[in-house]
Amino acid sequence: MGKQIYQLLFANQSIDSKVRYDLVKETKMYVFLREITKEPQYTFRVHKKTLSVKGIKEGKNGYQFDVADARKLTKIS
Repeated sequence: MGKQIYQLLFANQSIDSKVRYDLVKETKMYVFLREITKEPQYTFRVHKKTLSVKGIKEGKNGYQFDVADARKLTKIS
């Protein structure tokens, strides 16, 4: 099983957005995604049905924050 890549579109993004996310973890209800960059800082927890998104900052001073709901979640590979 290879690396799984997702596209997560928010209301203010175009369908042509090049932002891609690595799958960190998947549960029955959520997918946990991390943006593909040199230094990923946040993990997004996305509810599979409602597409509600919660941001998670990890580390010593970690916290959670609300993010605008997504309008589309697509598995790329």
